[in-house]
Amino acid sequence: MMEVERHLVLFASDAQSGDSTVWGFHLTPEGSGRTRLIERGGSTHGESLRSRLTFGRLLLEPISFVMSRKMLLTIKALSPVMTDSV
Repeated sequence: MMEVERHLVLFASDAQSGDSTVWGFHLTPEGSGRTRLIERGGSTHGESLRSRLTFGRLLLEPISFVMSRKMLLTIKALSPVMTDSV
């Protein structure tokens, strides 16, 4: 069961091409007032060559990894740091 305001899951699909993608962001409590942000994504492609090239693993996974890493590092840099003195 998903808790309110702890999960954001986005889904998109194209019935014509058979392409689909899902992207999820999950906040999990880590104790001591800390929270972990977990990002997960996945996609499937249709049968056409165009679909396999644009949504296939060979191209999509390296690009997704770089973009996700940059996004998560930026979120970390912009998030407030909690200290014991607060």
